[in-house]
Amino acid sequence: MDVASAEFLLARLERENQALALNPKTILVQDGALRADQSTLKEIALTSTTYSTKAPTENGEASDGTDVDFWSSIVSDYASTLHKIPHLLTAKVRAGIPPHLRSQIWSTMSGAQTERFASLYPLLLNEDSPFDRIIKRDIPRTFPKLSMFKDEGGEGQMKLYRLLKGYSIYDADVGYCQGLSFVVGPLLLQDMSEVEAFAVFVRLMEDAPPPKKANSNVPHHPHRSYALRTLFTPQMTGLHLMLYQLTELVRLHLPALFAHFADHGVTSTMYASQWFLTLFTYNFPLPLVFRIFDIIFAEGAAETMLRFSLAILRRNEERLLMEPDFDGVLLLLKGQELYAVYADDPERVVKDAMGVHDWVSEAGLAEMRVG
Repeated sequence: MDVASAEFLLARLERENQALALNPKTILVQDGALRADQSTLKEIALTSTTYSTKAPTENGEASDGTDVDFWSSIVSDYASTLHKIPHLLTAKVRAGIPPHLRSQIWSTMSGAQTERFASLYPLLLNEDSPFDRIIKRDIPRTFPKLSMFKDEGGEGQMKLYRLLKGYSIYDADVGYCQGLSFVVGPLLLQDMSEVEAFAVFVRLMEDAPPPKKANSNVPHHPHRSYALRTLFTPQMTGLHLMLYQLTELVRLHLPALFAHFADHGVTSTMYASQWFLTLFTYNFPLPLVFRIFDIIFAEGAAETMLRFSLAILRRNEERLLMEPDFDGVLLLLKGQELYAVYADDPERVVKDAMGVHDWVSEAGLAEMRVG
């Protein structure tokens, strides 16, 4: 897409974004955040006009209904798109990034520095990792039923091994920790090269955003700090903080469930540690996991994981309150039944998570510090 076409497209999309912000029948923007029912967001994302400089017979919409021009604007100039049409962008991402575009969109939204790692990644693989044996031990346990990873020594397992080995050398403070393979797996399942997946993984782990582009004219940094590495450092400070925040949020918003957990000695560490350390990939099906990843890249890791945790607990609250003892509560929390209530429909989970959006904010989380 040339510069003139990109500018024209962004101008048209910006007008659509303004229409969304001003139309109370479809969406409400309050305090800089999107307020709408998830079904409304999905309808907006699927039915909004396709904006294109092409002739009407070539209107930029793929045969599967994908709004090619909108997603192209993300790839060509994410910073400007985020700045000019944040509400439309949020609606689109929450409704689900088209699967065949996820690799590009995830890479773009994360700010992955693929060019930097094109030369560095092979150098890392030439080094010896002190975690080599542990990584090799864990690889067969990662998505063993998926065709990409099920063959011992197969291409999928080798990609996973090399990426984890490379990261263990790149970030010596983290090295390797159980759970990381479940974070990497969903990246490799997209149409990404190893280097691209490594670059995105590094961005998910980093606790600072990448350098802002020198020629950027937008007032705010377009990329987030996902800070997943704080969950995997030896002290696991990020994990402890998120578990504390989840406990406090349950106390504030689900008081009956909080009391029930307290009565039976159930703590967030016992069930949510696995959710957070694997970004839900260990406990929930991949179609839902990919939707969670979509929103993580756009809205942040901690905020997104806490919203989905609260939503799932809220949806299952009645069933959890019926469990009479510690074993029953924990069995439900750690099993597959939590998702069964959604009848294998990821859209319902996303809708629930967006329904508790206001329960979790960056400012609110900042006030929740251990001790």
